[in-house]
Amino acid sequence: MGTSSLVGDAVTHAFAYSLRTRTMTDLGTLGGRSSTANDISGPTVVGQSRTADNALTGYAYDLRTGTRTDLGSRFLIAQLISGSTVVGGDSALSTSYDLKTHTSATIGTGRGVTEVKQIAGNTMVGDNFAPNSFAFVARADNGDFTYLPSLGGLNSAATQVNHHGTVAGSAALPPTDPVTANGPFHAAVWVPHTGA
Repeated sequence: MGTSSLVGDAVTHAFAYSLRTRTMTDLGTLGGRSSTANDISGPTVVGQSRTADNALTGYAYDLRTGTRTDLGSRFLIAQLISGSTVVGGDSALSTSYDLKTHTSATIGTGRGVTEVKQIAGNTMVGDNFAPNSFAFVARADNGDFTYLPSLGGLNSAATQVNHHGTVAGSAALPPTDPVTANGPFHAAVWVPHTGA
């Protein structure tokens, strides 16, 4: 998937390429002149597109059926997908959208800037800037939202999550002086609690 210029035109459209059939599918637009593709899960591609009135909006495209779903202006940046769950943001808040039930929900507390970095299954990770950066893990299926601790400092950042819920990122060590909130940042892994 990616973007490609159309023959004889200066516009670019999102596309998906099948290695199995060696064919390229033009994903088109939502009525405007351009689109991009940002992520894929199974047969569904997500990205952003211009509409007929040149507004920018997020979309999901089903390669099996050719169905294009307009996700709206809350999905302008960082469109990601896992299964039927799409996440994206509008530069302030992140939102999830279920392609099966057509329901959406704000991710997190609604305070500060929430940025999802990755989604695996129903689990997503990212950072909340309110005003400091705090790593979080959230669930699309039940709305749970949990801040991840640092290594003794104030701040942390999450970048990856696997299907078992293990999160990778970085976290601050304790500060070396009383004036700063953080010591050096080190790589960190947060492992979910599996109560016995």
